[in-house]
Amino acid sequence: MKMSVQSICQVGEALWAGEDGVQLTNFSFRTVGAFYDPALPEEPPMLRLQVLHLGRAISVDLDTRVQNLIGQISARIPTCRILQNAWRAAIEAYILDLAAKQSGANAPPNALIFRKHGLHRLAGGQWVYICGDMVLGTPQGVTCEIAADVARAHLAWDPEMPAADAAGRLCLRLAQNDSVLLPVWGFTILGSLRSCVSQLNLTTFPSLAIIGGQNLGKTTVAQRFALLYSDNQRPGRCWGQLDARSTAAATIEAISRFRDQVVLVDDLARSAASSETRTRLDLIAEVSRFASNDTERVRLSPHRKPEEQFCQGGLVFTGEFHLNNPSDLTRLTTVELHQPMQNGSSGDRTLAATAFHALILWLLPRLDEELAALRKALDDISFGSDLRLRKNRILFLWSIRLFYQFAAETGAVTAQYVRQAMVRAEEILNEILERQTRKANQFARQSPRGNLCWYIVHAYRENEFHIVSRQNICSDADCVVENDALCIRTDTLLAYLRNATPYRELSKTAMNRRLREEGVLTSHRESRAAAKKIKGQRYLELNLTKLKAASLSY
Repeated sequence: MKMSVQSICQVGEALWAGEDGVQLTNFSFRTVGAFYDPALPEEPPMLRLQVLHLGRAISVDLDTRVQNLIGQISARIPTCRILQNAWRAAIEAYILDLAAKQSGANAPPNALIFRKHGLHRLAGGQWVYICGDMVLGTPQGVTCEIAADVARAHLAWDPEMPAADAAGRLCLRLAQNDSVLLPVWGFTILGSLRSCVSQLNLTTFPSLAIIGGQNLGKTTVAQRFALLYSDNQRPGRCWGQLDARSTAAATIEAISRFRDQVVLVDDLARSAASSETRTRLDLIAEVSRFASNDTERVRLSPHRKPEEQFCQGGLVFTGEFHLNNPSDLTRLTTVELHQPMQNGSSGDRTLAATAFHALILWLLPRLDEELAALRKALDDISFGSDLRLRKNRILFLWSIRLFYQFAAETGAVTAQYVRQAMVRAEEILNEILERQTRKANQFARQSPRGNLCWYIVHAYRENEFHIVSRQNICSDADCVVENDALCIRTDTLLAYLRNATPYRELSKTAMNRRLREEGVLTSHRESRAAAKKIKGQRYLELNLTKLKAASLSY
């Protein structure tokens, strides 16, 4: 018998092969509803079935991206059986055909499933915002579902608090510590709209650094005014908080999963070991570059399949010290804490989340207009120095202005209050811009002009090493040139690099490793870097030809 969709029919609680009367399953369907992804409206990624089985109608959701639809039904209702396995493919085709027929009048966009957090544009042009386990701005008559991994986040808002009250109280709270809280709040709004803002004429998307000493309240500020979501599966925990002691690869993998949300990489603390400090700096520098550049990375999955990674949210990190690369500094907006934060309470987070909820609802119908204004402001800045920092300033002013405009239109504040608040916001952001420009220029002057080999060759040419013959060695500072190689004591070279070059935090282990990476230090069977012996003392043996070649590769 020909196994086709047309051959299958439903009789009671079973599917049958019509011509021969062969029972195919011990279940059937009442309805099959299709849910469409607004980003990919051609094929429904989810079907919702009413399965008729053992006198009951049981709702089952099927993921059409997974081939085994019958297996998904059996996993949900273990007593459901397919009695003719050869008909499996035809039965699954029958389910899809039934969904297409029954969705006829309910074609998209009347039944939608959202598999990503944040902004989505529907077929009719309307914007909606998937706010964790909530859909904001749903058009009338549209049924919406949210993927389970997205709905795990819950906005920590108070549905009983009126929008005007939340906006007014938040304005007062921001004013109490405006030099810190205004940039943080502006970034929260900005990071929550990244999917549309990043389409504009940016150089890089900014990250936010909250820098200060211990016990000043850096993490608390980030948690209360940036991490507005809680984890439904882990009550009491903020959604999107990562530890700075994670590896760079793990941190990048984690932040790739967050879209239109803020992610916190917390506690970039100082360490007594300079090598540990360097490791933490390298980690956050790599992560911030990934977060700011709108480019994809490709990695192999555990199943050896290529997976694309790109940052879709806003990155905040807290730490006790600044990044020291000028390029990295210009990707950031840095807020500095010099004294403990005051006047706050645990209710600030609920207040911020409630105001954010109302702000998004207010913004959705006018988002295109606001984006057009932002696009024009960014396009007007297309050349000159400090381009990244000046565009970052525009982004922050735009997001802060959105909040104050929303607060005014809800009646929480007056138009005069908004004008005064924006003057103050400009003062704060101008000060941040000037401070970061100075710091970037300072670090630019201190940045290495070359790698270790470049500085060693430079010192050799300038006679900064005390070169003597083997017979005249009388101290550790004495060096020897033999067989076209510079022989120098490890501590002597390390002292020079620390004192006369920008590599001031270099450790002995790091120096030896970098010299191996630059190709001038050979590994020996003894596993010693200083393998050459002269008068019973060990020396590094650095080939001058290799040093000169390596110095050109920086």
